[in-house]
Amino acid sequence: MSLVKNIGIGKDKWWSYLKDTLHLDCSKCTLRKDETFGYVVDVHGQNIHLSAFPYKNLPDFIKFGNIFDGNFVCSHSKLISMRGFPESIGGNLDITYCVGIQNLDYIPNKIEGDFICIGLGFTEEKIRQCCEVKGKVYC
Repeated sequence: MSLVKNIGIGKDKWWSYLKDTLHLDCSKCTLRKDETFGYVVDVHGQNIHLSAFPYKNLPDFIKFGNIFDGNFVCSHSKLISMRGFPESIGGNLDITYCVGIQNLDYIPNKIEGDFICIGLGFTEEKIRQCCEVKGKVYC
C-alpha cells in the first residue's frame, strides 16, 4: 500500500503540485514523514526538470528526499537556493547558470553521478567537502 493513502491532511496539495507543476508520474513517488519538513517525497526512476521553474524557491511544503535512478536538473532556472533539493540523487545534479544560487547551503549529501555547476563560481574542492559526489564535478 502506498504511503500516500495513509497521510491524510495535505496529500492533495502535494500530489497536485508534483503532477501538475513538476509533471512527475506520481505512481513513481512516495511520501514519507520528516520531522523538519513534515513530509518529503522520494522519486523512483524518473528525472526532475526544473529548468523552466519560474520561481526563486521551491514552495515550503516541497522537500525532495531521494531521487532513485534519476537526475535533478535546474540549469538556467531562477532558483536562489537549494532548499528543498534532494538528500541524495541517483544520477546527476545540474545547476548550471542558476546564478541566484550563491552558496552550497542545502546541497545534497550524496550524488551518484556528476555535479554540473558551470557559471556559479564554486570549486570542485569546496563541493567535495560538502557533498559526496561519485562522478565528476564540472565548475
